[in-house]
Amino acid sequence: MKMSLAVLITSILTSTIKVVSVPIALIILGEYPVWEIIFSAFIGGALGSVLFYFIGQKLFGYLSDWMPSKPKKHNSSKKRRIIKMKNKIGVWGLSASIGILSVPVGAILVAKYFPNHRWAIPSLVFWSFIWTLLATFIPLAIITLF
Repeated sequence: MKMSLAVLITSILTSTIKVVSVPIALIILGEYPVWEIIFSAFIGGALGSVLFYFIGQKLFGYLSDWMPSKPKKHNSSKKRRIIKMKNKIGVWGLSASIGILSVPVGAILVAKYFPNHRWAIPSLVFWSFIWTLLATFIPLAIITLF
């Protein structure tokens, strides 16, 4: 059965928040073609990633303008761990978190720690596609096996 316009719009809008849950739900329903599920979830995930990345950039820009800068304190062990982890996983690793956390949280974290990185948006879009494929084909494989 072909996906109706209402289901398409709903799946795109829902994918802007949680890119993994839409393909799983639509596969379980079993009424829609796989390519339509991939298309709607990817478009929603990519749009949500880019949208929340720019929202995060603007938010942190306004916060830095609005809040006065404090004198630098010594780095605590917690802050050192966060910086070490950020440097270790990089923009691609942090972008991969959109499937585990959520699209808004992952995109805003990328905007916070990598605001002007040239691979920030491409990595978010790439991981939206990868998570869409994983969330589509793993449940499909499980359903067909059992």
